Amino acid sequence: MTDTTTPSGLFVDVLSGAHSWSAVSDITAQNRARTGIAPALVRFRGLLYLFHQDVSDRGTVHYCVSQDGSHWSQRVNLTLRSHAVRAAAEVAPVVFRDELYLFFRDAVDPALIKVCHTRDGQEWSPVTPFALEGARCSSRPLPMEYRGSLFVFYRADSGTRGLVACVSGTGADWDTLVNLEHMTGTIVDEPVPVVHGDRMVVAFRPAQSPSAVLTLASDDGTAWRYGGTITTTSFDTATRPAMISHWGLLYAFYVDYVDEGALLVSHSADGLSWYGWRSINGHNRSRETPVPAVWDDRLLLFFRDEAEPGHVNVCTKNDHDSWHRYTSISARNHADANGALQVVADEFGIDVGYRSTAYDGNGLAAFHATGPQPWSIRLSDVPDAVDAVSTTSGVVKQCVVGDLPRGTDDSIRSMVPYRDWFLVLRDRGPETLGVVDIVDREQHREARAVALPEDGLDHPGGCQSIGDFLAVPVRSEHTHDGCVRFYDLSVMSDTAGPLLLDLRVDLGMAVDAVGITDIGAGEDQRYLLAVYTDGVVSMYESNPVPLNDPRCRFTFRFSCPATVRPRPDAMALLTDARGDVWLVGLGSQESEESAGFDDWITLYRIDRTAGRLTIWSRDRLRTRAPERRFLIHFRFGAGLEVLDSETLLVFAADGNADNLSQDGLLSYTEFGPPG
Repeated sequence: MTDTTTPSGLFVDVLSGAHSWSAVSDITAQNRARTGIAPALVRFRGLLYLFHQDVSDRGTVHYCVSQDGSHWSQRVNLTLRSHAVRAAAEVAPVVFRDELYLFFRDAVDPALIKVCHTRDGQEWSPVTPFALEGARCSSRPLPMEYRGSLFVFYRADSGTRGLVACVSGTGADWDTLVNLEHMTGTIVDEPVPVVHGDRMVVAFRPAQSPSAVLTLASDDGTAWRYGGTITTTSFDTATRPAMISHWGLLYAFYVDYVDEGALLVSHSADGLSWYGWRSINGHNRSRETPVPAVWDDRLLLFFRDEAEPGHVNVCTKNDHDSWHRYTSISARNHADANGALQVVADEFGIDVGYRSTAYDGNGLAAFHATGPQPWSIRLSDVPDAVDAVSTTSGVVKQCVVGDLPRGTDDSIRSMVPYRDWFLVLRDRGPETLGVVDIVDREQHREARAVALPEDGLDHPGGCQSIGDFLAVPVRSEHTHDGCVRFYDLSVMSDTAGPLLLDLRVDLGMAVDAVGITDIGAGEDQRYLLAVYTDGVVSMYESNPVPLNDPRCRFTFRFSCPATVRPRPDAMALLTDARGDVWLVGLGSQESEESAGFDDWITLYRIDRTAGRLTIWSRDRLRTRAPERRFLIHFRFGAGLEVLDSETLLVFAADGNADNLSQDGLLSYTEFGPPG
């Protein structure tokens, strides 16, 4: 057997490791939890804990728990479990010495700091008030572990209203007060503590100059000195900063005071001297302090969009001290936030919780980062699913592709549905690289085009997606040469295109269409690739790893004739629940009844042991067009989508490029079950 594959490299994209974002988990729908203020999210012993407060009685504190970020427990009333837990404002959880601590300002006496803790997430300790003289606050208490002790920073409830911290080596005895008011004077809002290497740094905004951010630093938690000024005259701030340590640098993020909405960043090697003041790419804008996180050695910045405050965006720093343009998470999963984001990034992944705009703006929701889905949906019965596709009741729809020059040589070769988009493969004529148009299926926004990668192999053919990956055949117009390339689609958004993998299957022959599915299960799950050219289908099988794994290889298995007319302009491989593999061919041929083309869907059963195809069924589909000038047929662009284990949709596109030149709209017919 011949290995024909160039291996895939580890792929690098703007979201480090090419993860995508899960659907939004509507926590309120699961357990009726609602909140009147921002929740607090923390991971403890592998579980996510989301603390929130009632809408009508904000003093009452609840929490719910999740293992995967999608399925949440019933809410637990912490106030009922421990009657002294009644909070005046947002609570602050932290994990210290393998216990979960919760700090809050008392609802009756908001200047009083209280704390309770749990070892197992079930039984909670009695509430302990901070009894030290001077341990009274006028801001949320912010806990931070440093050198084996727990520090709680806050703005004092005193005449000065400056920076103060309480310290405990055990989490139980709060017997040390660190009063820094003589160094800070009055501060505007709550302080921002962070640990950077062996040093603790606390940022604050002084009342006498609230557009500036100053710092204090300590190497032991006892002796403190003045640090540098994070902001400059040209880069003042309108909000408190967010700070994070990453790869030997301490970063501070904030919103510009003059150009309110612009996100700014500066950095420091030692937490004392600050440099590099700049805008984080002019496209990244927000009205509130962003939330930084480090995951998989990458620095990410989450923020709510300035123009659409409910939309959640993320951007990342590249390797050259500049920042990528943001990716809209909401464009993928429709997250709609009503307040500050809560982000947990650790060895388990990235989880985001927030107060949502649903339920009168008081809902609770969450989502998380996921890796690309490598495998396909398995149909219960492929012949039944194909037979259920109506051959006569196709629906004509339109989507925006964009303006093309009159008289263009462009032609559409394939139309692959993927989530909210169509991936339209377009042949651009001789000596010109083909492109992938990323077309929004529902919203009429102009498509974005991504050039195909192969010089010399510039003509795409019929494609198929599997999970979050796309298999694309490319061939030369002049030579008998071709290959199959693969894209990771999981990174796509309104602003980011598909990611080309290094994986390449060289065929040594021109190729018109490919199909891909998976076979096996568990550790033996692998891919089966079908390649069509000149009346022959060739089958290739991979080793049992995902397409984005650098070890992925494809090996030739067998070839067999597929001479039934019409030839497939596009095809798809499908695996059923029993593990049997089927091939669906979508093709057009000149009509015997009238001028034009007839469109056929042909189903083959694949016998992998004998190495042959057997025709199972063959049906003519009658495409529809709004006017005679439209040429909607499989030969001008076809695609197939598996909606669920029972249902297929089939698509045929308009091949008249002058129609695109006229109004930028691509017309197509969608076939599915009747009704």
